[in-house]
Amino acid sequence: MKFFTRTRYDAIQGESAAADRDWDLAAADYTRHLARIRDRLPASVQKCCDLSLHDGIVVSVGQPSSDEFEIVIDATRNPWGPRGRFKLSFIGVTSETLQQPSVQDWWLYEEWHLSDAGFALHVLFEKSELLVEASALAFESLNSAR
Repeated sequence: MKFFTRTRYDAIQGESAAADRDWDLAAADYTRHLARIRDRLPASVQKCCDLSLHDGIVVSVGQPSSDEFEIVIDATRNPWGPRGRFKLSFIGVTSETLQQPSVQDWWLYEEWHLSDAGFALHVLFEKSELLVEASALAFESLNSAR
């Protein structure tokens, strides 16, 4: 994570105006970063990069093949993004740094970046972090909340 780091996240859990300002600056920097790279991201990622699964809970994590990675998130209580259960399927995975999010871990913040493979998704979970580099992404709604 470059913008939404664990250190920044931990700092805003207290009542520090300086930490809040630092978080806001990082969020503004990330917004500019995403605007700069959006057109160079794979089309499948461009459709998803404005969605957040904040407060989503990991339901399952799997690797169906050596170049695929899947994670299912229950985001029925998502405060500002899509609600429901979603599967993210990474295709053409070239690198996966996985402090394996366990079932019931909470999705906090995500960052999209360019990589040699096509894109990289960094996710800060409550207890872990995930980095996946891949060439394409399938974002599937499993049964959206009403």
